[in-house]
Amino acid sequence: MKLVDLTLPTPQRENNHPLVVADEWLLSGKGMPYTGMVYHFNHWSMSGTYIDFPGHIKELDNGMDASNYPLEKLCELESVLLRLNRDPYSGKIHADELESACGVEGNIGGVIVHSLGDKRFDEIPGCTVSFAADAIQWMIDKGAHLLVSDVYENSNDPENVFWHLFKAGISTICAPDNLNQLHGITVNLTVLFPRFPKVTQLPCRLIAKMDD
Repeated sequence: MKLVDLTLPTPQRENNHPLVVADEWLLSGKGMPYTGMVYHFNHWSMSGTYIDFPGHIKELDNGMDASNYPLEKLCELESVLLRLNRDPYSGKIHADELESACGVEGNIGGVIVHSLGDKRFDEIPGCTVSFAADAIQWMIDKGAHLLVSDVYENSNDPENVFWHLFKAGISTICAPDNLNQLHGITVNLTVLFPRFPKVTQLPCRLIAKMDD
């Protein structure tokens, strides 16, 4: 068994402003003073790797949030790995490309789209690789409820990618790291985050488990 952390670390500073501030609390035990470290966080919800539930778009809120999303959809979710090896500026990903990369038959719970080879999502010019509408429909037709991808929407030529995903009840994980360490046809994904009621977007920890 091999575990791969697909999580991009959350930044500690932004525009020279600290996003994590540490306080030292003087504590005392029986004859033994010590210091407790307590932290104040000022991150926005898209810091590092983060998950969007459908309610991230207010009009599509289906009542699912970080406190009540079903655990069986977050713990060791069998997910198909689609490797595309796209070049920057190579345009939109279509359904036939996803189908060719898919090594399983029938419905799938999770989808991981690794489209950029050895490059990370932030190492190519923005929006130069993205999903076409038929690719989103392919995921919907396959019964997916979670998508992890290194590309999504082209803001210069939008397909309303997130609207269609969320309307179908598919949650998304953005800004993943280390996708190039994954192998095989399927991997098991576990998604971890604090249990915040009414929060529909927040940083998460994303862990993949697969055979050696």
